Amino acid sequence: MRRIKIKLKDFSRQNVDAVVDEIKKGGVIVAPSDTIYGFSCDATDDHAVKKLYSIKKMSREKTSLVLMKSFCMIRKYCFLSQKQYEYIKKTLEKSRPITVILRSRGNLGEHFTSPSLGIAVRIPKKSEFLMKVLKRADTPLASTSLNVTGSEPIDEVSDLAGFFKKNPPDLVVDAGKISRIKSSKIVDIRNMDDIKVLRG
Repeated sequence: MRRIKIKLKDFSRQNVDAVVDEIKKGGVIVAPSDTIYGFSCDATDDHAVKKLYSIKKMSREKTSLVLMKSFCMIRKYCFLSQKQYEYIKKTLEKSRPITVILRSRGNLGEHFTSPSLGIAVRIPKKSEFLMKVLKRADTPLASTSLNVTGSEPIDEVSDLAGFFKKNPPDLVVDAGKISRIKSSKIVDIRNMDDIKVLRG
């Protein structure tokens, strides 16, 4: 398990490159997001996503959310109407990150093909570091909170070996202890006439 230390307000291009290189190799990374620390990997790489699920001990019946760099990328993998676009654009201005569920085009990967579940999508605008990684990697990232399923999220990554002894992530981006922000709001907007708040 490699580790790099960064400052969220003063990171380098080399920091971003190190993360992107690991993602491109099919690795699972730990990095600060626009909410809390999380696991991430290339969402189009089925092997990498399977590895992420294994590390987190996450059921295949559940799907991680997917971080995307732009509306253009969202349209590539999801059906996005004008109303949905306007809704998401408006939510990006809010102080709390919001994840939206959209109908999948079925071209992202085997973990994200269920039409009934849709795809939970977020553009992490409030994280400059993560946005840089997404733009350089040019691929959507499967993302989920840093913990073993059923336990509390981890907000300090100095000693992850104690949590993931047998199955560690490949790279840890250590930005120190970060304030635990409330998880993103999750809203199902597949039917704009019947918007459902799944997590408030």
